[in-house]
Amino acid sequence: MGFEMEYYFQLELIFRIFLAGVLGAVIGYERKNRDKSAGTRTHAMVCLGAALLMVISKYCFPDVADYDASRVASQIVSGVGFLGTGMIFVKNSTVSGLTTAAGVWTTAGIGMAVGAGAYWIGIAAALIMIVMQIVMHKMNPVFAENVRDNIKLTTDQYESVMKEIQEELNLKKNQVAKL
Repeated sequence: MGFEMEYYFQLELIFRIFLAGVLGAVIGYERKNRDKSAGTRTHAMVCLGAALLMVISKYCFPDVADYDASRVASQIVSGVGFLGTGMIFVKNSTVSGLTTAAGVWTTAGIGMAVGAGAYWIGIAAALIMIVMQIVMHKMNPVFAENVRDNIKLTTDQYESVMKEIQEELNLKKNQVAKL
């Protein structure tokens, strides 16, 4: 490959990494707007990093005979899965962070697609992901999950306080379970 061809090829690889970072930032921006733990920077870095590793995996080992580029790609999937595990919390039998972890994992997949040169697949996946997040959030009653929490309350007027709390929660169609 001539110098000019190599130069343009390197520019295309840089563009892939840049595009992945932008797509990750757009996805993260949607998450940040709903105060989720992984926002713009996290999603941008995961997507950019996955694209970078994909580019390295596919194009940076021409001197290795019988090189299998899919090995690096498979490690991206498991590595980001490990990262997502740190975003999942269990407290009082309530799990939170699953959507965030799944979103970061999917964002890595988008970065891998863009890094591999599948621009339209990466862009389409990013748009589908953003639309799904927005639509499913706005259609909350359809996709809502039960939320449980515990409240510890100390009072010397238990009956009247419980009656007031129950009335308020009933107005909002919530339920209280006595422990």
